[in-house]
Amino acid sequence: RLVEQILEKSEGVFLYVESFCEDIRHGYLSLDHPEDFPQGLGGKFFKDFQRYFPDVEKFKKGVRLALRAILAAREPLPVEILQRLFNWQDEELRDFTRPLGSIFPVMTEAGHEVIKPYHKSLRDWLVDKSKGATYFVSILEGHRVLADACWKEYSRGAGAMSKYSIRHVRAHLMRIGETEKRAVIEADPAYIAQLSRTSPGEQMMRVWVSSTFRDMQPERDYLVRCVFPQLREVCELSGINLVEVDLRWGITSEEASEGKVLPIVL
Repeated sequence: RLVEQILEKSEGVFLYVESFCEDIRHGYLSLDHPEDFPQGLGGKFFKDFQRYFPDVEKFKKGVRLALRAILAAREPLPVEILQRLFNWQDEELRDFTRPLGSIFPVMTEAGHEVIKPYHKSLRDWLVDKSKGATYFVSILEGHRVLADACWKEYSRGAGAMSKYSIRHVRAHLMRIGETEKRAVIEADPAYIAQLSRTSPGEQMMRVWVSSTFRDMQPERDYLVRCVFPQLREVCELSGINLVEVDLRWGITSEEASEGKVLPIVL
C-alpha cells in the first residue's frame, strides 16, 4: 500500500521518486507519515523551498533577485557574473551558493565556475506564476538584469566583454524590447569580430531584412518578437549563431536626413 501511495504522489515522474528517497534518507520525510508526502514535483519543490527559505520576505528581498539572473541565463551562468551583478565579496557569494548547493549546484565548465538549476523542471516551476506562487521568479526581470549587465560591458568596448555577454547580449536585449541598443551592437564590426572569435566552432548565419523606412513595421515587430527567437533556438541546436540584421537599425534620423543611408547600408 505504501508503494502505491508513493507512486500516486509521484504522478509517474521518476525525478520525484529519486528526490523522495533523498528526503527519506535525510529525515525530511518519514514513511510513517504518508499524509506528509508532497503531491507531484510541484508539491515537492514547494516543500523544499519552505525548508530552505522559511522567511518568505527574506527570500523575496534577497535570494529571488539572484535567482532571476540564474533562471534567465541562456546557458549556465558564470559565477563571476553573478558576483559582479550584486557586488558580492567572495564570502558573500559562497554564503549565497552554499545553502542552494543541492538545487542550484555550482560546477566547473571550461575552467570556469557556473551555476544552474539542477533540473529543468525546477526552473519551469519557479518561473510559472501559478505553480511557483509565493516563490515565483520573474524571468522578464532576469532578462532585464542580464541585459543591463551585458550592455554595461559592451559600453566599455567590445573587447572587454565576457564570453557570456558576447554570446547572449542580443538575446537579452531583445527579450526586454531594447531593439535600438541591439541594433547598435549588431552594426558594430568590433562586436561581430568578437562574436566570431568567441565561438570559432560555430557557423554564423545572417538574415537581412530590408524595406523603405515607412513600410513593414508590424511585420518587422512580428519577426523580431516571434519568428527570430524560434529560428535562433533551432539554429543553436545545430551550432549555428543566427544574427538578424535590419538594414534600418543603427541609422539615425539625422543620418537619414543627410542622405547617408546608402553609404551606411553598403
